[in-house]
Amino acid sequence: MSLDDTRPIYEDILFGDRSMYNPENAFGDLLRKDNFTWIEHYLTAGADGKPYFTVINHNECLVPIPDRPYGIGEADWMRSSTPAGLVWFAATIALLRAKGASDIRPYTLLSAWASCIPGCKTSDFLTEEKRHPVYGEDNLPDPFSLPGIRLLQNACNPLLAFDYDFWYANRASNAFGAFPTVSPPVPCGGEITRVITVCNDDLSGEEFELRWELREGSPSNWIWRQGAVSLRIPIAGIGTAAVTFQTPVFNTFVFLRLMLVKDGVLRFDDRHTAYETTGGKDFTSDFNDAERKFL
Repeated sequence: MSLDDTRPIYEDILFGDRSMYNPENAFGDLLRKDNFTWIEHYLTAGADGKPYFTVINHNECLVPIPDRPYGIGEADWMRSSTPAGLVWFAATIALLRAKGASDIRPYTLLSAWASCIPGCKTSDFLTEEKRHPVYGEDNLPDPFSLPGIRLLQNACNPLLAFDYDFWYANRASNAFGAFPTVSPPVPCGGEITRVITVCNDDLSGEEFELRWELREGSPSNWIWRQGAVSLRIPIAGIGTAAVTFQTPVFNTFVFLRLMLVKDGVLRFDDRHTAYETTGGKDFTSDFNDAERKFL
């Protein structure tokens, strides 16, 4: 505290059996100090909504502490040295930012991406999980081209906009590290509203704009719908914005691009969100009303 009095002293703590967890027993008089807090590890919400300890399932649960900063001290360890790890990390960060976490630490980036320390190769060391790292200088010379690392960058962007329900549905990647793997269904030919969570963790400025574009059939198709929402969110604040659009009449997919613009500069750009339109017509050609014939 003598070196930095802007942040509390905190204690990492975990209980494999949370029924035994009692902060009074663990910390005693420290709880009366306004410069002390604690952070749990590896929490996931059960079917009853209550947190439980697990190093196997995706860790997206927080226990808020009303009068001091809170977060999660370790998360997603058992996926960190697999291709899925980067997606698990990104999803944990985004979901817990939306819940107000002050500290989020997926564990451990080095196991997924050795050359986050420049020059490190996958053959240079064994991880804590007794595996070689997934990516390194030898097999990923251009790391910022990797979708999982770009997803992690977006999750950590000071300005973040995302469809919480979509990210929650896709929080656990497949074995090859794909994101997304699930496109939530929405009805064809209707007006759909999605709630977008926006986090402002920038160092200055409360005003910016959420811009969105919707494309039908392919992320590279022409823009089907688009719009913009002006936002005012305090620094370190979390807000929401409604994105409303008309869906196509065909059974297809629609792809949502989310952008945040501040002071005229594009600060955030994400193109991962997709929905499946269902309950409509099967696709037919715009050139004729009958089924196309191929000779």
